[in-house]
Amino acid sequence: MFLEVKKALLTLLSALTLLLLFPLSPAQAAEDAVRLDRERGTFKEQGEIPAGVQIVRVGIEPTEIYGINLADGTWRANFYIWWRWSGALDPSTTTYFTNNADAAVGQSIKYAYTDAEGKPKPLIQANGEKYQYAYIRMGFVEDYQVGRFPLDSQYLTMKIENDTYASNYLAYVFDEEHLSKEKFIPTNGWNSKGITTNSYIHHYTTDFGFIDEGSAFQDYSHLAYSMKIDREKMFFYLKLLVPLLIVLIATLASLLVRQLAAKAPLAIASTGLLTTLFAQQSYSQDLPPQSPLVLIDKIYLVGLFVILVVLVRVVMRTKKLTPGQAFDDTDLKLFMGTKSDLIFAVAMLALFGLATTFLILL
Repeated sequence: MFLEVKKALLTLLSALTLLLLFPLSPAQAAEDAVRLDRERGTFKEQGEIPAGVQIVRVGIEPTEIYGINLADGTWRANFYIWWRWSGALDPSTTTYFTNNADAAVGQSIKYAYTDAEGKPKPLIQANGEKYQYAYIRMGFVEDYQVGRFPLDSQYLTMKIENDTYASNYLAYVFDEEHLSKEKFIPTNGWNSKGITTNSYIHHYTTDFGFIDEGSAFQDYSHLAYSMKIDREKMFFYLKLLVPLLIVLIATLASLLVRQLAAKAPLAIASTGLLTTLFAQQSYSQDLPPQSPLVLIDKIYLVGLFVILVVLVRVVMRTKKLTPGQAFDDTDLKLFMGTKSDLIFAVAMLALFGLATTFLILL
């Protein structure tokens, strides 16, 4: 018996070791991309900029990222932005962020260079370029991908366009020469994993009613400044998985109670079932109301299945001594704590460990 138990425990230990060593799945790569397929219109890489189009070099320097809220799909940032250009069009006052969250989050912008009336006025540099920069506090809307929650990684993207000039007048490019190469970004409770920059042409399926411009008014230069973040793994292990494992072990212990005329195994198993159901609700508040089945949901479903099987086994092992009559504690006899119960408990625990590992590595 002890040899069988030892083998089962070693199997469980191996499964948990794999879980710790490989916390992310290859399938995560499908979610590790800046999503443009959920945007209106179409996007294509910005190629060579035609002659006559005013080029604006844009730089961004984030100082704080906070308020990352998966439930309502928003996040907030404090950051600097600067513009360098040569030409008559002033992009600093017509640049806007297509995914800003003004409706839900207040914003403020402070320009560095202004005229006597406090209106933005660019600085003329020694090389003849016009220059402006500003400090912005703003909220953003994000299409979070929560399928791997809580082992998820996310992209926080600032999407920049011009609200006045189409791509035949003005084109944005990132000021790569002057962008910071530092990967670290201050994010509360998350790990920063680096920054990616992309330039696109955003084609709208409407000309916005501008008859004189026609189809030329459908294409706009579009920049995407994306910061990749992922969650601390200990959030998953210590706050979600370990409590579930404790409840599961306590429930399996009901199979090892060696008593007669006692309701303890039934009480333990049913309490474990209710505790797991309530625990599942506690983390759901961090997710969108219409979110799909996420990783932790699947793990909890495996845990609920194991607990339900244990409860059914306890019920089936409960026998009524005096059929046809009302019974009390003296009538209820539980035949638990046998060798088969011990093996069954270890097998259920190993099943949970293997299933959890499979779900994480899937």
